[in-house]
Amino acid sequence: MNTKETIEKIWSILNENSIQHAKNLKDIQAIKKIQRENSILHTKGLKDIQAIKKIQRENSILHTKGLKDIQAIKKIQRENSILQTKNLKDIQSLRKSQQELTMQIKETDRQMKETDRQMKETDKHLREKFSDLKDYVGNVGKNNGAVAESFFYNTLAKTMKLDRFTFDFIEPNVERINRRQNMKGEYDIVLTNSTVIVIVETKYKVHPNDIKKFKEKKLPMFRKLFPDKKNYILYGAIAGMAFPSEIKEMALEQGLFVLTQGKGNITVEKSDIQDF
Repeated sequence: MNTKETIEKIWSILNENSIQHAKNLKDIQAIKKIQRENSILHTKGLKDIQAIKKIQRENSILHTKGLKDIQAIKKIQRENSILQTKNLKDIQSLRKSQQELTMQIKETDRQMKETDRQMKETDKHLREKFSDLKDYVGNVGKNNGAVAESFFYNTLAKTMKLDRFTFDFIEPNVERINRRQNMKGEYDIVLTNSTVIVIVETKYKVHPNDIKKFKEKKLPMFRKLFPDKKNYILYGAIAGMAFPSEIKEMALEQGLFVLTQGKGNITVEKSDIQDF
């Protein structure tokens, strides 16, 4: 091989090497680019892995919290179940108590109705007994009053005297009505002479109200019922078969004669006699 051929061959080899070198440079650049991209992807992958791990940790925390929440919910459910069971028992107990209370109310109502019926029967019985007793007492009172009035009238009628006074007339059960003034008066015994009238109120047993009524109502009314007697001196007398001492003193203080039963006669007492 001559020199020219050798140079050409060398030059050809150099060209080829130059081309190959350029090609290699491009490949190296491409590889470096790929390496850079891979490095970026690797870095991004690491970040993604870290993010994934973070998400996994968060999910693990959430999972753990979820388990705790589930356990808490299950606990609440168990407690609710226990409370529900207890409430059912309480409701059943309450219903039982209500039923017992209803029965007690019904029984109490029945007993009250029975008691009311018995009380009505007792009241009716007592009313009948009281009515009988009232009639009996009234009859006894009337009888006693008649006895007292008869005794004092008959005794006074025999003597026609009372204290220092002698009378011409004696009248039992004197009654007069004044229709104009709508007044009515009843007087047990009236003794009269030419100047003096004595009205005798008779009681089997004298009470304070008897004295008050006689002095404040019956004696003043006599003047209005008997205007023809306006010029007479008017005295009052209380006569009683039973005359307690304190009531006797009351009658004497009111200016009345006091007549009581003596040994077959009348005992007369007086203090400051008042003209009514």
